[in-house]
Amino acid sequence: MKKTLLLLSVLYAAFSMFSFSGGFGSPATGAPGENGTTCGQGGCHSAGQFDVELNLSMIDSNGESVEEFIAGETYTVALKVDHTGLPSGYGFQMVCLTEDGDQPINNFSDLPDNVKETMRMNRQYVEHSSRLPVDSIPITWTAPAAETGSVTFYASGNAVNGNGTSSGDGANVGSFTFMELMDSSSEEISAPTIDIFPNPTTDYIYTETDKQISEMTVLDMQGKIMTRTTKDKVDVSALANGQYILKIQTIDGQQHSKKIQKN
Repeated sequence: MKKTLLLLSVLYAAFSMFSFSGGFGSPATGAPGENGTTCGQGGCHSAGQFDVELNLSMIDSNGESVEEFIAGETYTVALKVDHTGLPSGYGFQMVCLTEDGDQPINNFSDLPDNVKETMRMNRQYVEHSSRLPVDSIPITWTAPAAETGSVTFYASGNAVNGNGTSSGDGANVGSFTFMELMDSSSEEISAPTIDIFPNPTTDYIYTETDKQISEMTVLDMQGKIMTRTTKDKVDVSALANGQYILKIQTIDGQQHSKKIQKN
């Protein structure tokens, strides 16, 4: 009997470590259709020294936080695991559904380091693949087709003390709804014909367009402005290697965004 109890104890500790270090293991965001289990219930990462609250920001290609999205546009969805105390790491899981919860919006892409995707219930879940060192997780997300309506992101997050078990941590869940911008005219959201080259590049990005450019801005994937110019080429030689967003504004106020790769 003692050996059995000892074995169960070891297996429970091992499962706790594995479930945190490699992801939650099952849907645990509190979204409709899940079984109701979330991280923080059943003794998992709960009743610990860290009070956790989740916040979610949607950032457009201009680096501005928005409450409404334009169909087909690409955004950075930044999940923040706000907390008290001094955790040693963080974990999360997130899914996006239509506001009624009936349809998944499986449009996460370009996942950062230590983040993976899994398909469960025909839904794209994104979650940590190993303990995250920072409490802010930016993920690229593309808005769905026009007339989809509002969408809701469901998320579960935790802050951990790194003691090798799920005890002494903190966890919470949250849901965040964003509305589709329905009243924008096609002229406001239409993009000019613009070609950029070379892409990838090591130094300059050049443009070729049928409209005069008033400004070009390079932003990192979190929406931070890295450089801008009023010329028809932009120098990215001083930037670190990686992906960036090039936002181009023409003289008539139209905007166009493209993803670029600096090598």
